[in-house]
Amino acid sequence: MRSTPFSPWVRMNNENPLADARGSDRGPLFGYPNRDRALIQRCAADSHFDESRAGGRAGRHSRIDLGEPGETRRRAGELDLGILAAFIALALVQSAHFGLLWASLLTIALMFGIGYVLQRGLLNFTLGTDDTRPIVVTFGLSIIIQNGLLLGFTADSRGLDAGAVETASIHISNQLAIGWYPLLVFIAAVAIITAVQLFLNRTKLGRAFRATSDDREAAELMGIDNRHIYALAMAVALVTVAIGGIALAIRTTFDPTTGPFNLLFAFEAVIMGGMGSIWGTLMGGIVLGVAQVLGAQVFGAGWGILCGHAVFLLVLALRPSGFFARTVTT
Repeated sequence: MRSTPFSPWVRMNNENPLADARGSDRGPLFGYPNRDRALIQRCAADSHFDESRAGGRAGRHSRIDLGEPGETRRRAGELDLGILAAFIALALVQSAHFGLLWASLLTIALMFGIGYVLQRGLLNFTLGTDDTRPIVVTFGLSIIIQNGLLLGFTADSRGLDAGAVETASIHISNQLAIGWYPLLVFIAAVAIITAVQLFLNRTKLGRAFRATSDDREAAELMGIDNRHIYALAMAVALVTVAIGGIALAIRTTFDPTTGPFNLLFAFEAVIMGGMGSIWGTLMGGIVLGVAQVLGAQVFGAGWGILCGHAVFLLVLALRPSGFFARTVTT
């Protein structure tokens, strides 16, 4: 018995991401004529589908997925980019005197451009059979970002002020209240995940993302410009990263080293949710957060993080594949 990623190639041809992304004739997105369909289906038959996640990458090192242990260092670089977005928003608010909303929107747009240029101008050159190259590059990128932020902003903790919404709450009872800001962040997370899911499943570009993530060579034979797809995937990823970084900056204080500090929590949420499941990652984050809050309430403030780690280990022991892993047993 072995567990292998679920492959959608066993479904009907009209559900095949490669077939859906193919198009009927040469178009501006893909830029190449159609190739022999039978050859492509034969190439695709040996590949596996890796479901995408919000905030992610396309391809072997930039694909939008839920996480692999070998990508831990890459995710640290991604979290550093989230902190970079928070500092950009902070600079726009303090130096350019933008309102928080406009500063956030401009930061998101800037991160979209940064993601495209970063992938197209640097990370695309690390593509290949050697998976260590993108890890080394993003490790170096993480160090550069952290040190650049330390030089520009020092190691002092900062924060973004969202006003009264940060402290406002809905009182359920004398013992229970729900903060408006955490509730709004949760609603935004659900909306973003839903939008990403619909984008990946219902749009031609989203199916091109999935096809490229699954099999780069077969996607190229179908006429997909992989370099452009990778760059767009990174751009979309950094949009979600920017939203997360700004939300974190409003919720708590941050400094240039905050990204790697939160890496372990992100990794635990991904593993608990299940590899390959977008909604599983959200569920893993909820379980981890509730465990930390309850642990702090029951045992004291210093026990919250430890209780979260304990719940992670318990889930890993009882359900190693996570809550909603997209795998089948054969």
